[in-house]
Amino acid sequence: MSDATPTFAVCVKFAPDTAQLRADPKTRAPRLDEAPLRISTFDEHALEEAVRLKEAHGGRVEVLSLVAAPPPEEIVLKLLAMGADRVCLIEEPSAQAADALATARVLGAALQKLGAWELVLCGEGSIDVYARQVGPRIAAELDIPALTHVTRLDREAGSFTAHRGLEDRTEVVACEAPVLVAVGLEINQPRFPTVLQILGASQKPTEVWRLADLGFPDDTSLEDWSGVVTTDVRAPETQRNGLVIEGDSATEVAEQLACELFARGLVKLA
Repeated sequence: MSDATPTFAVCVKFAPDTAQLRADPKTRAPRLDEAPLRISTFDEHALEEAVRLKEAHGGRVEVLSLVAAPPPEEIVLKLLAMGADRVCLIEEPSAQAADALATARVLGAALQKLGAWELVLCGEGSIDVYARQVGPRIAAELDIPALTHVTRLDREAGSFTAHRGLEDRTEVVACEAPVLVAVGLEINQPRFPTVLQILGASQKPTEVWRLADLGFPDDTSLEDWSGVVTTDVRAPETQRNGLVIEGDSATEVAEQLACELFARGLVKLA
């Protein structure tokens, strides 16, 4: 593999913005249709690391994403504005039911279609599921090493040195390319694209691939590949006391509140 023009591939997931996700007060089911999609936070850090490597060593950054439907244009443009050279969307309606295994199988095939690359970057997990399985499973599909929990990544002549944050220590490992690296939030601070980068993003290519383009039969359903099926998601039920404290002044209200808290054992003197 030529060291002159390295390619860094990034696998990205578009997930509901958990900061804007609310549960239905009656069913406690998440109102997914009310939460806008965003780039999964961990994947933003993966893209940032790929762009930093490109700035330091040259080359290209290619982004891949498996989607059930076309994502909003603005979040695709954000990927390009942050420094990606191209975004390839693998559109498949059954992707909504894909588990980590099915997702990794598709992304692995997409990476093979992409061609020569020396590094695959992805987030340690997604903000919605956080199963932390897709990255290592992609590596298994491609038969390449996987480095997880990476908090620092250095490249030299086609090899990589990674700092892995473990529970009680930091492990430093070296690996020859090609390799998959899953990063956490500690590795960097994703950039905010400038106005010029945002304007230039629309000039960069976005491609749409189907499963047939990756060599899969036309009747392929990712649901058939998935061994894990999510049957239900509900927010935990919470009970509120509904206590109303009234008073003629803020001081009186504060005193009554303090007495209630002490009486219920919620506040104790040191």
